[in-house]
Amino acid sequence: MIKKPTAIELSCLSPIRGTVEYFSAGVVYRHQGKNGDCNKEVGQKSLGRAGLCLADKVTTRKYQKGFASLPTVLTLMILIVATSVGITAISLNETFVSAGQNQSAQAYLNAEAGARDALLRIARNKGYNCPTTDCYAIEFTADGCDSNESCARIQVSTGAGTSGDPKIITSTGRVKNKIRKISVEVVYDASQNGQIASTAWSELTN
Repeated sequence: MIKKPTAIELSCLSPIRGTVEYFSAGVVYRHQGKNGDCNKEVGQKSLGRAGLCLADKVTTRKYQKGFASLPTVLTLMILIVATSVGITAISLNETFVSAGQNQSAQAYLNAEAGARDALLRIARNKGYNCPTTDCYAIEFTADGCDSNESCARIQVSTGAGTSGDPKIITSTGRVKNKIRKISVEVVYDASQNGQIASTAWSELTN
C-alpha cells in the first residue's frame, strides 16, 4: 500500500541529501524529497513526484529491548556460574579438611592400640624389650603397614622399669599420610614382685 508520511511521522530530518526518516508500525522509512510518497512494503521502491522513496524493515521496539537486555542476562549467568563454582570449591575444601581430621584421629587410636599391646607384653614378661626403631608392627587393614593404609609401629626400651630408668614404649600410628606418636613410661613396683606400678602417657610431636 502506498502511503504519504504525515507530519507526526516525519520525526527526524537528516541533513544528508534532504532525507527524512520516520517510524511507523515497526518500519523505518527513508523519504528522499520533500513531498514524495513512500512505499510501505519492505524492499520495494516507488518513484514519486518528488523523488525516490526506500523502505527498510527494522526491528521493532520490542525486539530492541530484547537486544538491550542480552548483556544483562549474560552478566547474570556469569555471576551465577561464578557463585556456583565458589560454593562447590568451599564444599570440597571442607570435605577434604574433614577427611584429614578423621584420618588424624584414627592414627592416634592406632598409636594408642600399639602402646596397649606393648603394655600387655610387658605385663606378661617384665624383662620384655624391643629396642630397635619400629621393632614390630600391628596392621589394622590388609597390608596396612606396607601401604600405610592403617598401621601401628612399636618399640620398647631396655629400661629397668624404675623411676630413674623407666621402660619406655614408643608407638607410632599411621593412616595414609597422617601420623601420631605416643610415648608411655612404665615403672615397676619392686615390692609387688615387679608388677607395673604406674604409666605416664604423652603424645610426641616430633
